Amino acid sequence: MIASAGRYYVAVRSCSTSGATTQLYALILRGLTPGPGDPATIVAEGLGYPAGLRALPSGDLVSLDQGGLRLLRITPAGTVSELAAFSNRAANAIAVDGYGDVLVSGYAYGVGGNVIWRITTEGEISTFVSDSVTSFGAMAVGPDGDVWVLSCGYACPQVRRYDPLGTFKSAKSLSFYPSHLAFGPDGNLYATDGGSTVFRIGTAVTPVITDQTAYFDALAFDKDGYLYVGNGYYDEIRLYSPSFQLVGD
Repeated sequence: MIASAGRYYVAVRSCSTSGATTQLYALILRGLTPGPGDPATIVAEGLGYPAGLRALPSGDLVSLDQGGLRLLRITPAGTVSELAAFSNRAANAIAVDGYGDVLVSGYAYGVGGNVIWRITTEGEISTFVSDSVTSFGAMAVGPDGDVWVLSCGYACPQVRRYDPLGTFKSAKSLSFYPSHLAFGPDGNLYATDGGSTVFRIGTAVTPVITDQTAYFDALAFDKDGYLYVGNGYYDEIRLYSPSFQLVGD
């Protein structure tokens, strides 16, 4: 998982079997010399089973602990606190909207509802969208504040678009199931397929990166258009130029 905040952060699940803790690494952007992403620094630990990572306007990070059903706030100093807890809920993914609130997609047990919750920075939880038909997964917020959500229900898979208040606007069916969504500085929506390809989703769906050696599962852009792509199978992050040429990993 990668979040863009001027610095670059990756949540890593430890593979150790004894005494292991999940760690959060900060990859600091320093320009092209010696290279974006160098060096890596541990800034926080004990994040449970992280399944999402985003940056708040304040500079804090939020991380979704999918195992503990918690939303955690991480300060730049590495202090971890619980922002919200999800009882009788399953949480899938997170995003930060144009208001600076956190959106969490998931499912509310007992009411049969697929839900996206909105959580303020004070920890207040409200419903952004609920739907008994379609499930909600990865999310990204566009430059206009609209929220784009991976879903499966009315059609599968598709990306559904909602305005900043949660009103449905449109949907686009896809031929692949995205594992992650992100907007680039060019205003376009991009997605990974969890495999070898990164797509641009516009009027047409166009592959912009194809690498048969990769298992792309997360992506984030910096303000200059450089693209950081998580290659989870190999425990690496690949860096691509604004023209989608490989810079390094």
